[in-house]
Amino acid sequence: MIQSIGFQFSKSAKQWMAAFAFAAVAGHATVGQAAPASESGKDYYELFSLEELQTREEAARNSGDMQAYYEYDLAERAVRETLEGKRATPHDLPEDFEKNLFSEDNQGNLYRVIDPAGDIDWTEFFISQKTAKVMAEKVESGTVVETVLADGRVETSKMAGPEGGYRVTNPTGERYLVDTAKFESIYDAAAENGVFTPKPDPRKVVSLEENVAFTAPWGSPMYIKGGGVLVHGGVKDIYGIQPDEYAETYSKTEPS
Repeated sequence: MIQSIGFQFSKSAKQWMAAFAFAAVAGHATVGQAAPASESGKDYYELFSLEELQTREEAARNSGDMQAYYEYDLAERAVRETLEGKRATPHDLPEDFEKNLFSEDNQGNLYRVIDPAGDIDWTEFFISQKTAKVMAEKVESGTVVETVLADGRVETSKMAGPEGGYRVTNPTGERYLVDTAKFESIYDAAAENGVFTPKPDPRKVVSLEENVAFTAPWGSPMYIKGGGVLVHGGVKDIYGIQPDEYAETYSKTEPS
């Protein structure tokens, strides 16, 4: 499985070996298809024809199993490009290898690495506003807050700067850190102790069709699942929100 391989080697080795080593039967079994013992150790492109890989890729996408989709997508692409003469064998690196890097979260789920400012079509945005109240507490400089989702996946982590920050808890239970100045500019204290209400602060938002990973504005990796969104607060202030968290805490608004 991919999490047993990790991304610990050189860029070319860690990305390509991780992408295809899990395409052996161990990875094949993770998508619910047990392979015969005689096929143990074979790669996807030894097990399936191009047409079969394409069928399985489409089925995985339709079912929402993005881990399986990425596995089949990589294998299908390797076979197709070999048949087209773009590679000598499926194991060779593609010409645009550097543009198709993948990363993984703490549970081994695959994410396509992107530049959120340059790789996303921001002309397809809609306007959205946070509407849900949050719980928040002030924390000191140097405090590290790790955002862990309900299923145990680590979305990102952040350290409070010299002015400290606020540890925010959404209604869904998601916790994250917001710098002091930013928090106080976008939230008002509610009547209840420790509860805050979002100020009017409409943002440009785009929907994501696939899992993506990128460097968050605070310098840490951020992993957002397909179905989530990216929020544009400025060229250097683009961050992501998971599908469930967005649905529970944001609302679409009309442009003013």
